[in-house]
Amino acid sequence: MSALFVAADRVEILIGAEQSGGTLSLFDISVEPGGGPPMHVHDREDETFRVLEGEVTFWVGGESRVVAAGEAVFGPRGIPHRFENRSNRPARMLVAVTPGGFCGYFREVGTPAGDGRPAPALDEAAVARLLAPAERYGLRFVQG
Repeated sequence: MSALFVAADRVEILIGAEQSGGTLSLFDISVEPGGGPPMHVHDREDETFRVLEGEVTFWVGGESRVVAAGEAVFGPRGIPHRFENRSNRPARMLVAVTPGGFCGYFREVGTPAGDGRPAPALDEAAVARLLAPAERYGLRFVQG
C-alpha cells in the first residue's frame, strides 16, 4: 500500500481492516525529530508499538518512558497517551491497532507521501483536517 503523511509522520498501512476481517490494522510509522501526535484517547482501539529504529518517548496514563529499538509499549483504549521523537535522528515503529478500523482515519486525513517528498506544513487547514473526522473514529485529543 502507499504511504501517507499524517501530520508530519509517515504512515504506511501494511494490513488494513479489510484484509484482517476487522481484527487488526498494522502500520509502519516513521517519526522525524520532534514528530508525534498530541495527547489523545482511543475509545475503541488498543495500540501496541514496537520501536524498530531510533528511540521514542511515550506517555501512557500519566507515566513516561523512553523506548529504544527492539522494545515495545502498550497503549490501552480509554487511556490518554502520546509519543514524540525527542532525539536528533528519525525513528521508526511498527504499530498494531486492535480492532482494525482505525486505518480509515489515516486514509481520510493523510496526504500522499512520495519517495523523498517532505511532510506538508502543519498549518490551520492541516490541523482542521486531522480534527474533523476524529469523533467518528472514537478519537479524542485531550490536554496532557
